[in-house]
Amino acid sequence: MRGYLLFLIIGFCNADDFSSLRFRAPNQTSTANGHGPQLAVDGDLSTCSQTSGPGEWYIPLKGVAVINDVQIEVSSGSLGRLIHQAQVYAGEVFCGEIIYKAGTTSFSISCDGIPAGIIRIRQQFSALSICEFKLSGRRVLGYAGLLHNIAPGHNTWMSSVAHGGEAARSNDGNTNSLWSQASCSHSQYNYNNTWQVNLMFEYSIDRVVVHHRRDSGTGKYINGMEVHVGEMMCGKIHYIPNVFVYSVKCPPGHRASSVKLVQNHDYMMQCEVQVLATEGSMEHVKEQVGPLLSVDFPTDQSTTNGVYRSALAVDGNT
Repeated sequence: MRGYLLFLIIGFCNADDFSSLRFRAPNQTSTANGHGPQLAVDGDLSTCSQTSGPGEWYIPLKGVAVINDVQIEVSSGSLGRLIHQAQVYAGEVFCGEIIYKAGTTSFSISCDGIPAGIIRIRQQFSALSICEFKLSGRRVLGYAGLLHNIAPGHNTWMSSVAHGGEAARSNDGNTNSLWSQASCSHSQYNYNNTWQVNLMFEYSIDRVVVHHRRDSGTGKYINGMEVHVGEMMCGKIHYIPNVFVYSVKCPPGHRASSVKLVQNHDYMMQCEVQVLATEGSMEHVKEQVGPLLSVDFPTDQSTTNGVYRSALAVDGNT
């Protein structure tokens, strides 16, 4: 099998090459002690980027690539621990979460061939430090295969609500999974619970990603949750200890105008539900409601105040 490995500063490519693939300058939501985002791609493991608090490091591509793996090198000192529970995204698609182990400085997350125009490393629990970032994948032409989260902003419904955990918290665009951040839904009962989002139009839905609450031992409540896309149940979630983000794939080409979560045997406490649809299936919506901004096209801004990153201007949420 042929592999593709691209180093952002010193790169090499093979016959199907990356010679036309370029990256824009990396960025991060804040900077601590002068440790800017470019230090993660300078080819020097002794220099590391660092944010001043919870936030994100990201690098846009000039074009689109099929992303296979993201590799992150961290410091062997105390800063290395900051990578624990950082999440890797290819575009809007969750690839995986990094679990730090003492003495480990290299971490690899598979993105399984997801096409994307930007890579993001998000850390919601601490500052974030990266000493070196590497990417493997291959260049593709066009944007038709990109996946977009179409859930934000659509009407939601939940069979019961407790502690202010309204249904709309599950599609507010915020994946923070701590209850204290007021972005998680909460049912009143521990049985026969339903949450639903109505999408207005039919889309070709590739997968549904559920970010579950992770504090106070609540992660187990997701066990047995069913994910229904339209009239089809695409899958059932089985809880894995210390895993709080679950992706449920649907059959290729499956179209629907609603997504429903069903939890019959426990409380419902999801913090974000991402409904990822292919860009090609959005064309009929553009014809009916006018042109839509592409939420996966690379964006940038000169400075960032807190979590207000540039991509929020094109996330489809007004």
